Amino acid sequence: RLETSVNDVQVGVRSGDTSAADRRRLSDRAGALRTLIENVHKEHEAVRAASEALATHMRGLMQQVAGKLSHAGTYGRRGRVEPVGTVMTGVDLGA
Repeated sequence: RLETSVNDVQVGVRSGDTSAADRRRLSDRAGALRTLIENVHKEHEAVRAASEALATHMRGLMQQVAGKLSHAGTYGRRGRVEPVGTVMTGVDLGA
């Protein structure tokens, strides 16, 4: 949607119905809007990458916990310890 707004502003700048000052102001605003859009795209990419990294980290933590709580300690078909069914285990979280 924002790309459409930039294009609309550019069309308005090119039309003969605006004064030179208005065209200059619209052109400046279109440039500022384009810069903001580029910044949002970069930030979105950074958030996406961080989210993927966090999800991967959390999967690794869950595998570690499953491995520690696994009574058999055997590896599944995927080559890692995976929880099977309900495991009755107590974990002391106190110091």
